[in-house]
Amino acid sequence: MNRRDLFALTGIIASLILGISSAGGQTPGQYLQETSFEFGNVSQGDVLQHSFRLQNTGPSPVQIQIVGLNLPGMKVKAPQMVPPGGEGSLTVIWDTRSVRGDTAAKVVFRLDESEPAALTLSAKVVPPIDILPFPAVFISGFRDEEVLRTLEIVNNASVPLNINGLTQPDATPTFSASITTVETMRRYRLDVRLRVDAPSGRSQQVLQVLTDRPDSPVINVPVNVFLKDDVYVNPETVDFGEIAGRPGGPETFFLKKHRGPVSILSVESDLPYLKITHSADLGSSSHQFFVDLQETDAPTRRFSGNIYIKTDDPVFAEIIVPVQGEVHK
Repeated sequence: MNRRDLFALTGIIASLILGISSAGGQTPGQYLQETSFEFGNVSQGDVLQHSFRLQNTGPSPVQIQIVGLNLPGMKVKAPQMVPPGGEGSLTVIWDTRSVRGDTAAKVVFRLDESEPAALTLSAKVVPPIDILPFPAVFISGFRDEEVLRTLEIVNNASVPLNINGLTQPDATPTFSASITTVETMRRYRLDVRLRVDAPSGRSQQVLQVLTDRPDSPVINVPVNVFLKDDVYVNPETVDFGEIAGRPGGPETFFLKKHRGPVSILSVESDLPYLKITHSADLGSSSHQFFVDLQETDAPTRRFSGNIYIKTDDPVFAEIIVPVQGEVHK
């Protein structure tokens, strides 16, 4: 072989190596014409489907591996391998029964040994009956305040909707509720108010909206209530969680008075291994407490107890704060 032929052969081999290296270095997006698709508005319960076309322009087969799906109700149909110069489709099937609102369904996949990439289907999933702005109530306030939260119930279906009433299955309701017609068989206003005679603290209850629709005879609306007394602590408990080895930094909470100052007269606990300090800001309406776990005295087990805070408030002379945690050494 003469030198000219050797140079020519060397050039051909170099071109082949460069071509193979470029194909192997491709990202998943380079094999696909698109990696996302927008459906727009769809009805809740619709089964959506879209195929992403994959074209293998390289000299080697491409292996397809599905790594994960981010939502329930999703399926993927795809070949295990696309031959050189061949085509395939990654078809995503998405049942929207369990989602609502603006939602993105993602398929994470990998081609050969490349980094994982994602295919995305987006849609605004409109339920037949919608609760706006959010299908739950979050309401907090003091006993001497008029606190109101308002939701709107919207009928998006062609079938009329009549609301027959409201029920509260909890034995001790912490709120009251009423319904008002805004547009007959289409839109209703739901008003939720705090009950001043309810137990203080946090509670999670359910409001049931009764309808004449066979597909939705009862709509459950979660109601999250935080009713605060004039003197209260936040958070209501001190939770150290699980402690492995040495205790970390202190847990903190605040004692506050809604109107006027409050003084701290004494602080005690039935857990002798707690060190409790607080801001000596006498005459303030807010005090911060720091609770440390003494390493030498802390038990190697789960513990629970209370902190007892005496104040100068004639109504709330003593505040009890639960404490819990678990130590592993």
